[in-house]
Amino acid sequence: MSHRRKVFQEATLSSNCPECYASNSLLFTVYQKEIENFWFYKLSTDLSEDITCKKCETPIYPVRYTDDLERVKAFYLKSMGKPKQVFRIKKTAYLVIILLLLAATASWFVWQQPELFTAAP
Repeated sequence: MSHRRKVFQEATLSSNCPECYASNSLLFTVYQKEIENFWFYKLSTDLSEDITCKKCETPIYPVRYTDDLERVKAFYLKSMGKPKQVFRIKKTAYLVIILLLLAATASWFVWQQPELFTAAP
């Protein structure tokens, strides 16, 4: 089972970087949790965000957020909207479900009418 982060949306913030003080260089990226395995694919509504300066290429941690940065980040989170949740069953899961249904039907048929499967004298 693989857990990955898929980019939901990206935006360039107009605030100054708290490390190098460059303006319009902060990249605000919002990620959506993606789970994929042999049976299904799921895109959940869990979001995580990341702010990185494009000039000095350092991640900006929440401890270093300024009031302006907090307000701009909150604005962008509200304007992005809610992500949609996706759940898809893969072909292998459908195949296993169909095989289980066929096996259950065959076993019920054998249990209900065993005279069909015995040798005639």
